[in-house]
Amino acid sequence: MQAVLAANVPKLEQALQNAADGVRKSRTSRVSIGTIVTVRDRASRKQETYTILGAWDGNPESTYHFLSNSNRPALLGHKAGEV
Repeated sequence: MQAVLAANVPKLEQALQNAADGVRKSRTSRVSIGTIVTVRDRASRKQETYTILGAWDGNPESTYHFLSNSNRPALLGHKAGEV
């Protein structure tokens, strides 16, 4: 079992490196992967904060409000203050 796990280490290290590269390249001036977004309903003034993650990472039902970039594609690319 240890040999099997040791054989997977390079693959896992590469996957972590790829994920870190994606986060480093994300822009913070617009909504993209790795940004935290607060949205407010104009009528009720209720606010919710979401973290935008990669396609397989989202969990909108979580109490932590993790969304994948495919859960709410309408948020992507917008700037702070936009309606």
